[in-house]
Amino acid sequence: MTAQPIFEHPFERAGVRIPGLPVLPPGVERHPVPGGGSRAVEVFKGDRIVIQDREGLQPVEMVFLPPMAGPMPR
Repeated sequence: MTAQPIFEHPFERAGVRIPGLPVLPPGVERHPVPGGGSRAVEVFKGDRIVIQDREGLQPVEMVFLPPMAGPMPR
């Protein structure tokens, strides 16, 4: 008798079942960024940031500015 490997598969649904129903837990936001793209997000005290590199070995640069900051000097 040979052992059968168990592979985990992500749970997926084909489309939205109930429109307007929140998918993420309260207080959780998701901001996907395409390769070569950028995203500006306001961050508050106590926020937790998680960076996930789903495509593998993608470099990331994060810049944090104080509130009411103008353009960065060159």
